[in-house]
Amino acid sequence: MLILLGVSLAVYANSVRNGFVADDDVQILRNTVAKDSGSVPENSSTDAYGFAGDQSSNYYRPVQLAVYAAEYAVYGVRPWAWHLLGVCVNAGAIAAAYFLLLGLADPELAFWACLFFALHPMHVEAVAWVASLPDQLCALLLFLAMLAYHHARSRAFARAWWLYALSVAAFFAATLTKETALLFPFVLVAYEFFYRRRPLLRLWEAWPSIAPFAVAFGIYFGLRWQALGAFAPSSDSFLHLGPGQLAFAIPVVVARYVGKLLLPLHFNFFYLSPPTVVLNRASAAAILLLALLVALPFLLRAKQPLLAFGLAWFLLILAPALDLNAIGENYFTERYLYIPSFGFAIFAGWAWLWLLRRTRAGPSRWAAWVALALVLAFCVVQIERRIPVLHDDLSLYQATALASPNSARVQAGLAVTYEQAGNLPEAIEYGLRAVAINPAYGSAQFNLGNSLVESGRSADGIEHLKIALALKPGDVLTLRSLANAYVGQRQWAYAELSYRRAAQLDPDHAFYYQHFIDNLVRAEKIQAQIPSLRKQAERDPKSVADWNLLGHAYATLLDWDNAVACFQHILKLQPAPGDPAVLADLATSEQQKGDYAQAITAYQEVLSLQPQNSSVRAALATALYFAGRVDESIAQLQQVLRADPTWQHADDVHAALGLDYEKQSNWSAAAAEYEQALNLNPQQRMAQQRLPVVRAHLPAN
Repeated sequence: MLILLGVSLAVYANSVRNGFVADDDVQILRNTVAKDSGSVPENSSTDAYGFAGDQSSNYYRPVQLAVYAAEYAVYGVRPWAWHLLGVCVNAGAIAAAYFLLLGLADPELAFWACLFFALHPMHVEAVAWVASLPDQLCALLLFLAMLAYHHARSRAFARAWWLYALSVAAFFAATLTKETALLFPFVLVAYEFFYRRRPLLRLWEAWPSIAPFAVAFGIYFGLRWQALGAFAPSSDSFLHLGPGQLAFAIPVVVARYVGKLLLPLHFNFFYLSPPTVVLNRASAAAILLLALLVALPFLLRAKQPLLAFGLAWFLLILAPALDLNAIGENYFTERYLYIPSFGFAIFAGWAWLWLLRRTRAGPSRWAAWVALALVLAFCVVQIERRIPVLHDDLSLYQATALASPNSARVQAGLAVTYEQAGNLPEAIEYGLRAVAINPAYGSAQFNLGNSLVESGRSADGIEHLKIALALKPGDVLTLRSLANAYVGQRQWAYAELSYRRAAQLDPDHAFYYQHFIDNLVRAEKIQAQIPSLRKQAERDPKSVADWNLLGHAYATLLDWDNAVACFQHILKLQPAPGDPAVLADLATSEQQKGDYAQAITAYQEVLSLQPQNSSVRAALATALYFAGRVDESIAQLQQVLRADPTWQHADDVHAALGLDYEKQSNWSAAAAEYEQALNLNPQQRMAQQRLPVVRAHLPAN
């Protein structure tokens, strides 16, 4: 047991360095239900995505949400702790499997089978990805349920009722963790028939032992129906295969899973391949393989009951993953093998012991041990190579995009990751790839449109945002982005129309949209006044007031080149160093224009005249940050806080310091600054957005 636990903990120790990736953002970082420990009683009345509001699913997992809530209460969103729990639960599942096999077989087979289970590379996704915790919890509970049931069946009922109760409780908890557990009663029937070799016509005699599980299933069914309104209320499906097509597709999927168990190579977080729906060589061979897998337990039942039961376990536990229409685009997924592979591990352990017993002492015995060492070394290397891929979103999506270049979802995911990292050119490139693969992918169109607008290509961005809005009419976020893009193009009427539509759809924030509409009306009026303001300023080139008015008009229209020219003209009319207010306006315009060197010079001139001006010093720090002079930016922000720790914008200063420390990869300091910003202002948006990202980089210690 110590060897098995040591191996399982050692090979996955590196995963505690990983952060949150992919679905972790939705399931954990944005899971308001899990964050509120007081909502635990409500977990049984909603689906697993009930916290997302308009998003519904067929996942009913109260235990998963309860565990998430407990994790939040204990250690918040520190990713190393979430990963450490996953590693420990995996070790617990291996321990439960070991004790189960001690009862079903002998210590030798229990050890070797569980060693193969612990080191199988196909488990990396289930163990090293936080969102896969339900797979591990369900495995642990099912192994415990099977263990208790087996020991109960080996005793008289009067002395074993508590074991039956424990088994039923573990099964019930497993059903509330992941839907895979629903077929466990059939596993018990297979146990009775294959392992205990109860005759087929006498299986009904096992009903007193299995009936409590049917009762537990009935209770689960009632809870699920009450929470979801139906057993499977969501009919949203990527695949729509008919019975005849499924007859060809399912055997091929089973064959692929068997192939991955036998030769774990070419991992992929998002497998993408069209299902095989016709009879060809691949489907014919897969049908023959599936027929053999189904027949083999019956053939092995007489002489190898444990192997027969192991194969039945594999097929029955894998069965829910073969409902291709209900799963999604990536209907073939590595983590689905975590629990079923226990049956494969039994075969692997038995095969090794069979080989060992048939090799005599000498070269053949040494060759067998060398072969085993090579197999185990291969498994360890594959695990250690796979774990870093799940370190962060960028590494995960980069690897997945190479493995699935024709997946719009993957390309769009990589685009979003690049956008979050501030790499707009790459974000646009992969966004274009995503919409080229699937023009009807609304999220990809939306994100691409925003990236184009942010990069200054508002006209192109508008076209993609309009497509996104057509695909999802009435989406408030798209309307807001579209309005912003129209502002960049100075299409005031279209921008106003978008804001008014958003206000109708989101009446709770109507005042927010009205503020933007008022600014649009003002900007439109100013644009109409520009010719007269320009003419008036040119009529009297020495009129500071006229040029100042014109400069601010250009700034309102985001025409920074002309704004800079106006403020520079004013400074030429004044003795050096000039009016601090004009210098500040010039610095702001230069910064918005992207000329950070000139902006820094202007800000420094203002501070030479007004050293106590915290607003200007904070603006200088921002310009230094974008100029890549992070150390100087930090020094300026720290000086602001030393001068006035209670400044009304101190929360923004701490958030800016967080960005600076992020630039230096000083994750602990960045997290501390974001936490301080939120202490001062819980609504500080930058800190809210960046703190979970920064915490994902914190080391395990």
